[in-house]
Parts: sequence; C-alpha cells; structure tokens
Amino acid sequence: MSTDRRVGQRRIAQAGAAYAKEKHLESKISLEEMMGKIEGEIDANDGIYPYNEGKLTVDELLRRAGKSPAYLQKKTPKIEALKYEVNAWIKRVKGQIASGAPSVRREVNSRVKVANKQIDEIRQNYHEAELQLTRVMAELADATRKIGELEKRNTELLKQLAGKTVVSLKPEQRK
Repeated sequence: MSTDRRVGQRRIAQAGAAYAKEKHLESKISLEEMMGKIEGEIDANDGIYPYNEGKLTVDELLRRAGKSPAYLQKKTPKIEALKYEVNAWIKRVKGQIASGAPSVRREVNSRVKVANKQIDEIRQNYHEAELQLTRVMAELADATRKIGELEKRNTELLKQLAGKTVVSLKPEQRK
C-alpha cells in the first residue's frame, strides 16, 4: 500500500508541476503581450504613456496584465528570471518616454501650441478664401449684368436690321 501511495503522490506532484508550468507560461505570455501593447500605446501617443499620470512602473504593468502586485515577489528561479526581464524592459521603455506629470504636461502643452498654430493657419486660409469668393461673386454679378446689357443691345440691333435689306459686301466668285 505504501508503493501505491508513493505512486499517487508522485502523480499528484507531476500534475501540480505541469499545472504550475502552464500557469507560469500563461502569465509570462500575458505580461509580454501587455508590454507590446504598452509600447504601441506609447508610440501612438508620441512618447507619452497615456495612463497612470504618465508613470510606467512594474506595478502598473502587473495591474494592466491582470496580475497581483506580489506576483513577481515569489522566490522561484522562473519568477526571478521573469522579474529581471520585466525590470529590464521597464528601464528601457522609461528611457524613451516622458514620465511624470510635469514632463507630460510640458509635452502636451507644446503639442497644444503646435495644434493651435495649425488652427490659426487654417482660419487665416479660410478667411482669405472667403474674401476671394466674395470678390469672384462680385465679378460674376458684374459680368452677368454686362452680358445682359450686351444681349439687350444685340436684340435692338437685330430689330433695326430686320427692316432693312442686307447685302453682302463681299462679292461672290463665279465659276
């Protein structure tokens, strides 16, 4: 009976180890996917981490990946290796982003100034186009009025000619 018990315990230990290995792999994949997503968000926001007041930390990464803040505190070789990888990634990414509220505020304010300058240019172009449209509409109205006067004059001349015989001034050539 003791051998049966040992076999059973061994099977339980193997199943537990397999489950732990699978769970660790899922957690690692989850963290790596979140790292990629965060890098994409930083790229999309021109070097600013858009959450947590612009602060990217290990705890923020764990929170976004759905892990406990204590997850990387375990003292197993796999977790310690993962913790080293995460810390290296955080250090690398932090060097590329504007972090902290004052830095983010400065960056956002400079972007707002650029956007406001572009808006002012658009407004100026719109006003210039509006003035040009007004001028062209006045020219069109003047041209339409002149065309009407000329058509009226042409009609009067045709009426005057209608009562008279018209003779060609150019002699016809005979064959």
